[in-house]
Amino acid sequence: MTKEEKIKSNIGLAFDLLREIMKNPSLGEKIPNGATVVFLDKDNVLTEKKINGSNNKFVKVKRKFEVV
Repeated sequence: MTKEEKIKSNIGLAFDLLREIMKNPSLGEKIPNGATVVFLDKDNVLTEKKINGSNNKFVKVKRKFEVV
């Protein structure tokens, strides 16, 4: 996937996430103010390196959104 394709994909996922939050506001409450949302696809695995010292909130993209 090229950088441009990844950007377009993430923009689409961001809008999908916002629609899901509007349907289910408790999902949005799991994401703290100021956090950076990182979308994880099936090939992207969480590692300690990604988690430590960051204000990231990871979102697994399945059939529905799940904040991890």
